[in-house]
Amino acid sequence: MQHIESILPGRPFIPNRFVIIMKMKSEQVKWNFSDLAGTYSDESRRQRIPCFDDFYRTGIAVLAGGKSSPRALDVGAGTGLYAAFLLERFADADVTLIDFSEEMLALAKERFNGRPNTGFLLGNYTDFTFDGTYDVIISALSIHHLNAAEKAAFYRKAFGLLADGGEFLNADQILCPDTDLQERYMKLWLDFVSANGVGIPGFDRMKQSMELDAPSTVEEQLSWLRAAGFAAADCVYKYRNFAVLYARK
Repeated sequence: MQHIESILPGRPFIPNRFVIIMKMKSEQVKWNFSDLAGTYSDESRRQRIPCFDDFYRTGIAVLAGGKSSPRALDVGAGTGLYAAFLLERFADADVTLIDFSEEMLALAKERFNGRPNTGFLLGNYTDFTFDGTYDVIISALSIHHLNAAEKAAFYRKAFGLLADGGEFLNADQILCPDTDLQERYMKLWLDFVSANGVGIPGFDRMKQSMELDAPSTVEEQLSWLRAAGFAAADCVYKYRNFAVLYARK
């Protein structure tokens, strides 16, 4: 209810209005990333993520790797960067990437052009009807756009999409439960981005994009993963406001 009240201060909760607002935000996020697609590259990610290699590699290394060719799903796949890291370890994986930005998905198709056993889905992974189950589900820098209720609901969906023993990774931005530390982390991050050459126009665009963020704490998300039914759930990596959450069915 807190999230609803923050969106509609002073107004009574009306379910239909809440659904409309959530759909409006989803469309805003979609437009935002479609607009940013032309500026996205692996190097631009390095300029904005101070822990880039550990952030993308740690979770992949933790995966049990029970199959040499797992069936994998990358949700909110963007340019396919996280899937590329997965394929460094599981070269024969059957990978499906889903994103609701056609422009972002086009970049992912370029990355994996000619690679067999690679599929692409255009749609919103929160309400998409998937075919079958997966051995691994991964996501990077996407789920933090969902509010608390949507995150919990998606973790339940991910649990249902995984085969027995299946594994889930979410490499994402998180919220520090301590306000002072959160502010310190943000300042350190902005200093890092500035040192990497992001000027005022870039900062203004980042601020616009960050207004669509709704990060949650590690503790909250681990509790939602466990409530979804996962037998194991842990934070396998954390660097200030970046964390990698792991869960096993």
